[in-house]
Amino acid sequence: MLYPAELRARRGRRLASLSGQVKAERQKLFLLLRDDVRLSRVNPPPMPYLPGSAQDDEHLKLLAIFHYVVGALSFLGTLVGVFYMFAGFFVFQHMPVTPGHSAPPVEMGWVFAFIGGVIALISAAIGVCLIIAGRNLTARRNRTFCMVVAGINCLNVPLGTLLGVFTFIVLMRPSVAAQFDRPL
Repeated sequence: MLYPAELRARRGRRLASLSGQVKAERQKLFLLLRDDVRLSRVNPPPMPYLPGSAQDDEHLKLLAIFHYVVGALSFLGTLVGVFYMFAGFFVFQHMPVTPGHSAPPVEMGWVFAFIGGVIALISAAIGVCLIIAGRNLTARRNRTFCMVVAGINCLNVPLGTLLGVFTFIVLMRPSVAAQFDRPL
């Protein structure tokens, strides 16, 4: 029969041998981690963005879709111009005169019609350019035209600015530029 002191001594020796094994395992793990850190400094992990990857294709596809959407919204802007033209041609021409007040000058109607025509033309031109740029982004051609449209689009706050800036960011990537420069 073992006395309590002997049991404590055996348990202590067993724990000491286990703690020695744990220390050895810790040392091995430390050395492995240290080597991993050294290797990662020499060879950093690959970037999540790979040139010429599916990410470029996805970004160009989304840009094309957004160009179509903003182009359609620009065509809705022509309705504002048409409204001004309507106001100039009809409202100011046929405005009833109240007693004691004079009618607005007829020239004011022509000014409204002219401003409405300019708004409609500019909005329609920008809409056409945006849709053409969307087609060019899909076909990977006319990168310069797409960048010019993006610059003009930056003036259309806030949606056009976002679309223009993101178009610049995507089209400035060397991998995307290489896709546009390839022969057909």
